Amino acid sequence: MACFIKKKQKKQKKRYTVIVEKVKKEMDISSFETIIDIGCGTGALCSVLKDKGLDVTGIDPAIKMLNISKRIQDNKGIEFIQANALEGLPFKNKSFDVAIASYVAHGLVQEERKRMYAEMSRITRNYVIIHDYNKERSLLTSIIEWI
Repeated sequence: MACFIKKKQKKQKKRYTVIVEKVKKEMDISSFETIIDIGCGTGALCSVLKDKGLDVTGIDPAIKMLNISKRIQDNKGIEFIQANALEGLPFKNKSFDVAIASYVAHGLVQEERKRMYAEMSRITRNYVIIHDYNKERSLLTSIIEWI
């Protein structure tokens, strides 16, 4: 199981690194100091952001995901906290330069998305970034997400 997680983490990190580099002209994320990853899962995006020089906090409501993230060597130096953006986050207003949620919004109903966006806006000084699927995702992706 550990080998599977390592391979998946490596693949996710590679994909996130490509995305961060691709949008660098529009927004150089490394120009900020602090960032929070909402729904961080095993921390792949957190790790990429840390590699870009940011002070990273990852939150996720699933303790099992956080336990995995804390065991991954690339995630050392990242603060992982069990929290749920829909229930309010344990941070003061404007605590982070940037907040990002990657592949989280699609799993929420409209009212939950609004609550998540509002909470992300509350804790963020500069930008809220939502990175998610679009209407043109494959049928297989929809099936996997449903499962």
